[in-house]
Amino acid sequence: MAILINLKALTASAKADHLKLLEGRFNEARPKKAIACRAKYPTYIDDLLKYLGDNLTTILTGTPEQLTDVVQAVRTQFVHFHSQAQLSRSSKAWKSNPKDAAAVLLVEKCFDYGRFSKKSSAWGAYKLVQEVGLRICPYCQLHHVNYHMPAGKKTFALRPPLDHFLPKSNYPYLAVSLGNLVPCCGQCNSGVKLTLDPLGKGIRHPRSALPKGRIKFSALGSIPAKVGGTVADIQLALVPPDVEAQAHIEAFKLEQRYGWYAREIFDLIENYNRFKEYPLAVQKAVWPAELVLGFTPDAAPDRALGLCLLDVFRELESGKVV
Repeated sequence: MAILINLKALTASAKADHLKLLEGRFNEARPKKAIACRAKYPTYIDDLLKYLGDNLTTILTGTPEQLTDVVQAVRTQFVHFHSQAQLSRSSKAWKSNPKDAAAVLLVEKCFDYGRFSKKSSAWGAYKLVQEVGLRICPYCQLHHVNYHMPAGKKTFALRPPLDHFLPKSNYPYLAVSLGNLVPCCGQCNSGVKLTLDPLGKGIRHPRSALPKGRIKFSALGSIPAKVGGTVADIQLALVPPDVEAQAHIEAFKLEQRYGWYAREIFDLIENYNRFKEYPLAVQKAVWPAELVLGFTPDAAPDRALGLCLLDVFRELESGKVV
């Protein structure tokens, strides 16, 4: 399982469409005449573009783990390029290395996310989001993915933000990599994560194949076992299964953000306590999970706040809450 929600594997057909489209655009963006102006680019430009071209299938359709290997290879083999890409575009250091800056900008053109994200009937960001079919943010599980209308467009269009798990500013060759694009809510993408670089920070990708457990939620010992408590009684704890999950909690500020939803947790507890006051015959005649939660346990990942509410419900059912 993922830390919160796993992204489903993409179909072979989707990967093939992605590779065909972006492979063509990569080759369009690096014409011979563009790198013929040797005075503009650093000496390593040919070798860099050859490396990217030779590994294009992995870059465009590889797993998060394979993309990390690509990053390590670029960092090792093309030190100046990697260092330049880590700089702010408005910094003096960026402007003081025009050749390395030109190399980064050329690679950005080869992997043009702006073009990929435009509305199109063919394969692109919109089709990718449809293929993933995600309703709830995999980073926080608090919000529906935030549908929005692209800036400057008169017609309404629905698409969640696509977060670059590894920031495209730092790793421009991963800007259109399937393994680097995560549909998420606007709050995680634009208000919390921003340009955070998870590399080396122990934060696990929601498409990672690693068989780790998920973050658990507990209100144990902080809530009344009968009707009549208050929202102020709610003290929710997030219980990480490992250090990677703890890094995820900190990066996405989940402790603070889940604290805002004490009202919803309190309502669940009150509903459960009222249910326990029903005659025993009524309690046995219905399924408490569906009645109290409003959804079945299997549907929890597909409901905003669902995993948190399910964990608290299970504590109530266990009789441990006092």
